Parts: sequence; structure tokens; C-alpha cells
Amino acid sequence: VQKFAMLGVSGSGKTTLGHVLAEEFCKIQQPWIALDPVGVWWGLRAGPDGSPGGYPVVVFGGQHGDLPITKDSGRKIAEALVSEAVFAVIDLKMESKRFWHTFVTEFSMTLLELNPSDPRHIFFEEAPEFVPQKTRVELTARCKEAVERLVRLGRNNGYGCSLLSQRSATVDKDVLSQCENLFVLRSVGKHDYQALSDWLEAAGVDDKNLRGHLKDLAKLQDGAGWFWSPQWMRVF
Repeated sequence: VQKFAMLGVSGSGKTTLGHVLAEEFCKIQQPWIALDPVGVWWGLRAGPDGSPGGYPVVVFGGQHGDLPITKDSGRKIAEALVSEAVFAVIDLKMESKRFWHTFVTEFSMTLLELNPSDPRHIFFEEAPEFVPQKTRVELTARCKEAVERLVRLGRNNGYGCSLLSQRSATVDKDVLSQCENLFVLRSVGKHDYQALSDWLEAAGVDDKNLRGHLKDLAKLQDGAGWFWSPQWMRVF
């Protein structure tokens, strides 16, 4: 039930990092759910060359879905995924943002009503789509509130989570602050550096070289990054 943030520009390796963590969960039979608005997580059930032979992942929606989804099926799918210990992808790529926000709001609120017999880990790919720093539409605001509650209170019900984002500055800072563990891959934006600096300072990371590490983020190669876990693993 740990909470992670995985941050880095497109192509830096954050989604691969999320996939690796999901694969490790598969190996120990730890159920997980990925909310995927970009349509890439279904590939975990395929082999490296795209052939069958990956992990037994159930896919809802999308071009590779085993089962369809509708805008109003968030509650039904949440109940099903809590009752069965499975690895699941909810592929939202083919749907509108209005669909995403309606579905994810109901899905997240339903999870908070339920207590799974085994812990669940929830991956939020492109997290700013669900918990943006700024919202101007009521539907988006309701979705943000529901996901924020799941991230903040989900541990009490047995839910961990990972937030994946290209930019740390576009994720709601109150939600980002709930993540006790931070993976940072290549990042280049001034506002992203400031958001990361604020997170590290709030987490009590006392490192005289902190500013230097942040400046070096733009030079990181694909797949390379820093990991901070000040409370759980107490490492940098």
C-alpha cells in the first residue's frame, strides 16, 4: 500500500518503470489495476516480440479489450476487480475526456466503499488527466476530488498507488505530496524543478547537493533516474 510518483518527460522511461513494477507484482501474485488513457498497458500480456506469452492481464476497453466499458460502468468494474484477485488494465484511449472523468470518478469512489481481501495497487498513467494542478470544468473537479481521496485515504482500505506524469508541475501538489516515494527521470522544466524541490523539502530530505541533483535531471539518459524514499526505505 505504498504510494509512488514516477515523473519524467516523454521517452525517459517512466511508463517502462511502471510496467516493471507491475511485472514484479505479477510475480508475487499481487493484484493491480492500471487506468490507462494512452493505450499502452495492455502490452503486459504479450511477449517481448508482441506474441502471446506475457502476464495474464485482463483488459477492459480499448482496441485489445477482453471486455467493453461504458461511461457508467465504473462502479460495476470496481466491484468486480475488488472481488477477484486479478491484474487489470482499463484502457481509456478510445474514449473522450468526458468519458474518462465520469468513469474514473465513479470507479475511485466505489473503491473507497470496498475493502478488498488482498491489497490492490492502482496505477494512474498520465496522472494530470485525473488530478491536474488546475481545473476549470466541474466534471474534472469531481474526478480530481475522487482520485485525491483515493490516494489520500486508500491505504485504510488496502490500496496503494502510483502516479505517472511527464511533468511534476502539472500534477496537483496536494496529491503529489501524498506520495511518499519519488522516482524522477529526465526532467527539463523550470516549474518542474520547483515542484520537485518543494516535494523534497516537505519530505524532510536534507541533502546539501539537492540543487545539483535537480540541475542534472535534464542530462539523464533514458531509463536513468533518482529515487527518494525518505520514510519507507530511507534511501536516496
